[in-house]
Amino acid sequence: MNMKDFTLTTVFSPYALLLTSCFLIPLSLIAQPSHSDTGDLIEHGLSYESTPSPPVTSIRNAQHVQQLNKTAMLMVNNRGLAAGRQHAGIALQYARKVKDIPGELDALRLSGLLASEDGDLGAAMQYYTVGLKKARNYSYTQDYWSFYNSMGATATDMGNHKYAGKLLHEALQSYKRYPPLSKDSAVVAASICSNLATCYSRLGNHGKALAYGRRAIATLAPVQYRASVTKLVAGLLEMKSVHYAARDSAQRRLQAATAIHHRQNNVLGEAHTLLDLADFNFKLGNLATANRLALETNELARRIKSVGIQRSALQLLSQITVAKGNFRDAVMYRDQLAALNSTIFTIETARSLGQQRASLEARQREHDRMRIQKLTQANLENRKLSNTQRYWMMIMLGSLLVAIICIVIVTLYYRKLKERNTSLSLANEEIQRQAEENQRQADENHRQAEENQRQAAEKQVLLQELHHRVKNNLQIISTLLSWQQEVEPELASALEASQARILSMALVHEQLYATDNLAEVQLDAYLTKLLDTLHTSYNSTQKPIIITKTLAPLIMTVKEAIPFGLLVNELVTNSYKHAFAGRASGRVHVELSGQGASFQLLVADDGLGLHNSNKVPTASLGTQLIASLAKQLKAILEVESDCHTGTRCTLARA
Repeated sequence: MNMKDFTLTTVFSPYALLLTSCFLIPLSLIAQPSHSDTGDLIEHGLSYESTPSPPVTSIRNAQHVQQLNKTAMLMVNNRGLAAGRQHAGIALQYARKVKDIPGELDALRLSGLLASEDGDLGAAMQYYTVGLKKARNYSYTQDYWSFYNSMGATATDMGNHKYAGKLLHEALQSYKRYPPLSKDSAVVAASICSNLATCYSRLGNHGKALAYGRRAIATLAPVQYRASVTKLVAGLLEMKSVHYAARDSAQRRLQAATAIHHRQNNVLGEAHTLLDLADFNFKLGNLATANRLALETNELARRIKSVGIQRSALQLLSQITVAKGNFRDAVMYRDQLAALNSTIFTIETARSLGQQRASLEARQREHDRMRIQKLTQANLENRKLSNTQRYWMMIMLGSLLVAIICIVIVTLYYRKLKERNTSLSLANEEIQRQAEENQRQADENHRQAEENQRQAAEKQVLLQELHHRVKNNLQIISTLLSWQQEVEPELASALEASQARILSMALVHEQLYATDNLAEVQLDAYLTKLLDTLHTSYNSTQKPIIITKTLAPLIMTVKEAIPFGLLVNELVTNSYKHAFAGRASGRVHVELSGQGASFQLLVADDGLGLHNSNKVPTASLGTQLIASLAKQLKAILEVESDCHTGTRCTLARA
């Protein structure tokens, strides 16, 4: 009985006793049962039958429910968690419609899992609670431990570790009383023990955490690989209680779990195990491997739209980049994490407001129903009093008493209605204030975003102007060298080579200020302009030289593009100057290929070749510069020379 029923009963009772003793008029006030136990479930779109009938369904309907649950998981892999949750809801509704209790329990488990992965822990706990009640009503003992275990893991994620410990111990007891009949019994025990280890680890009780962790590892068969146990081993490494052999075993199990999920096309499980494997390598100090795995996890999380996994992956990427000293990427990942948290906050706020609105509407409907019930009860009492009209005195006294009762009821009802209206008004004002605050914050964020864009545009213009001035300064230096050639003709060859090198650097800055990307250079466009310029400078009608090029659209940073251009300038210039001595014509071919940070550059001519085909001559400044630039680019230079086929210079970086 709720507080409202209790208050009305205490008001009615004295007058009922008075009428019964004086006029022998029976009055009965029946308190309606409370619906507070199931109200919250109804508000979330769930139902719970207090007196269920025996489940009756056909094999065909049960198979259809199973197919709907499988479709929901496939939708998670193909279209994301939102689509998966929607199809899981369809499976749940159909299972209830055809009264398929096992299918309904599976749908509740799946809905709770997807809600938890979507970050909606409250809804996940609600699904598991309804599933546990349903399993108990129909005595599906094999499902007790499953729902207790899921509720415990969810409570751990919600931060209620003591309550989580109670639920997980209940799961362990249910597992002992009703052991699973399937062959995965060891996996069940390992999952419960690993969740207990995680719970006790967060409570700070590392002794119990280690005990349950070892129990989980000992329970699981060597041929079975589950991400929960490997995650536990990684957590135990933080307590410095696992030997190196256990570390290797943990890593192998994580890798095997990832492979199994990938073969089964279980993107959600693959994302979880990849995240665990990345975190495991980060704790072991394998930063490169951890970074690669965290990036793969982030990509999978974006694919299935799992904000929980994406948030964890971004946090791990930020920690890895800080450990590597790459603070620029760390700031980028933290900005992405902040944007993701802002989106999650907006979604959770809208969801909370929707739940509050649904709760208020449900309470209003309940209030209307109770008011109609009270009015109906009052009418019945009035009809009973009308039967005593034979006794005028009784009628008069009865009418007076009824009037007093009505006045008391109306007064109490008016007071309670006024109090309720006052509380609703205050709640509406609070909601309005919160909405205005949210709008103000959104406007402030918008203004801040516009300010950031303006500052970024200013920086872009400044950098473009800087590159433009650097390019102009280099052109001035080139012009000064040209004048120096006219003054001192004996230095013409050396000054011409220096002028070509300055030109290769100037072209980098020219391309940078002509594009929007000020940090990277498009190598195919840059080399095309450089090679055309060199061809114009060195080609002559007396000795025509044909140059061909095959250039892949690779991208390189400014720091590497300048030495790369200088190196190409030296190789091509050497071919023009020295490869075709005593010949009437020649051909030079430049080819660039590669992917990512790796590249392979080929500069070939059909000239006379070198005197020694195994080594590059090191006497001149140009060849020394080539070797130095190749070392700076961390690339390997190989030269193949033949007097018949010419010279092939290959520069490669893996």
